[in-house]
Amino acid sequence: MDVSKYFETLFKKKYGTKPNSESAGGYDLGIVTGTVIQRANGKYSKESLVKAFHSNRCFEKTTVGKVCFPEKGGHASKPIIFMHLTKSGLKQL
Repeated sequence: MDVSKYFETLFKKKYGTKPNSESAGGYDLGIVTGTVIQRANGKYSKESLVKAFHSNRCFEKTTVGKVCFPEKGGHASKPIIFMHLTKSGLKQL
């Protein structure tokens, strides 16, 4: 199961509806935040969290798979997902 379907399945099970872009963004933020906290290894300070983030700017298991933040700041790079609209709904290509 791809990561977007995994997220959608978890969300539907918990809330009984399909996720929207805000819920997907919140989930991704939780993945990034949780990963940074784990990397800080229990030593929580502004400096340790920033260092943990910069130690590896890529994060796995978000709603679109792996996302990476550029070294000089800015938006995370995300893979492009192509979809095909059919009579039965959207299908990922």
